Amino acid sequence: MGEHMEDITYTVQPNDTLYKIAKKFNTSVKQIMELNNLHNTILLVGQILIVGREKKSFFKEESYQEFLRNNQGQGKLKVHTLIGDTNFPISSTKIEIYKYFNKEKIIFFTGYTEESGQIDNILLPSPIRQDNYQNGVSTYQLDATHNDFKDIHIDQISIYDGIKSIQKIEMMPKDYIDLKGKRNDK
Repeated sequence: MGEHMEDITYTVQPNDTLYKIAKKFNTSVKQIMELNNLHNTILLVGQILIVGREKKSFFKEESYQEFLRNNQGQGKLKVHTLIGDTNFPISSTKIEIYKYFNKEKIIFFTGYTEESGQIDNILLPSPIRQDNYQNGVSTYQLDATHNDFKDIHIDQISIYDGIKSIQKIEMMPKDYIDLKGKRNDK
């Protein structure tokens, strides 16, 4: 499951000092100064400081039912599988699109690419589009598998209500020889 680092922030209150804030968040004044690019210890009430960073999953731990309630719109996805960075399509590639909910894998689509190497108009739930597009995206995971090619896993496919997303997948043959002449079966 994909992860990223997310900032932990704190809003400066009256009588706060960097020392007090550092102690409160079990960090150092130096660390807070580095995270915020501060050149002195002067603080302003209401100033937002980064006080640390923590690992977060790309995928929300929500229930499947909650996900469906929050994603009543519909986005389209087009998947195009190619040999490496060429324009040669790969037919019969199995495409599986899924999402995890509380560690349970829910599959939203399974299918095979056509002779063109494509599957078009895969419909997937997404938040109903708003004018400002804020929170207007759902993310999915995708696996592409084929007997003659290395498996591909993509952690985050973004789907928008009423908009077609296009995912190009460059696959390498299982018996691909790298530039040093070694067989690359990994």
